[in-house]
Amino acid sequence: SLTTFKSSLWEKHFYDSADPHELAIKATKDLLPDQILHIPFVLTSIRVPDSNSHLTPPTVRVNYQLPDPLPKVSVLIPTKNQGKLLKRCISSLCTITDYPDFEIVIVDHETTEKKARVFIDSLKSEKNVLVTEFCGEFNFSAQINQAAEKATGEIFVLLNNDTEIIEANWLTELIMQVARPEVGIAGALLLFGNETIQHAGIHPGIGGLMSHGHKHLGKN
Repeated sequence: SLTTFKSSLWEKHFYDSADPHELAIKATKDLLPDQILHIPFVLTSIRVPDSNSHLTPPTVRVNYQLPDPLPKVSVLIPTKNQGKLLKRCISSLCTITDYPDFEIVIVDHETTEKKARVFIDSLKSEKNVLVTEFCGEFNFSAQINQAAEKATGEIFVLLNNDTEIIEANWLTELIMQVARPEVGIAGALLLFGNETIQHAGIHPGIGGLMSHGHKHLGKN
């Protein structure tokens, strides 16, 4: 790729960093919004090792600074019956998650399944778990609103009861993103049990108005 720098910027920053990406970040960090333009054309291409290779441009992982102090997070989980799924969800959430300050708010929609009822009732005595009862026809938005009224956290996580946590830093990663002032909502990559992608966001224009992005592709 080809990048040009004003000589004064080059002289100021080149010896601070030999990495092209770091050099570009340092050289542009003081730009004002009206000095950044979008050019809707392909400006450069990269060469790949051979004709059978996929195009894999380099990526840079950005770790944004977490707020200090860390915000309390309320994990809102609507549920009805499905005790086995709920128990696996709660167990993985509590044993794997490394984020230090979160509570769980269970919205119980008239559970009648015996084992699920016993498990939900047992959660009522747990220190960081709240259980609220929801009655009437299924209404996801109403259930989440009811949970939000009971929650004491600064940030809400909407979690399905059939979800299992598999990476300890999942909540830290979400908070790292959603705590940025320009970000209002963030989502996680969800996988099926066979480690293919369930979805990486809800995308417009795929098989209709909205659909799951990257469904059934490999997790990486």
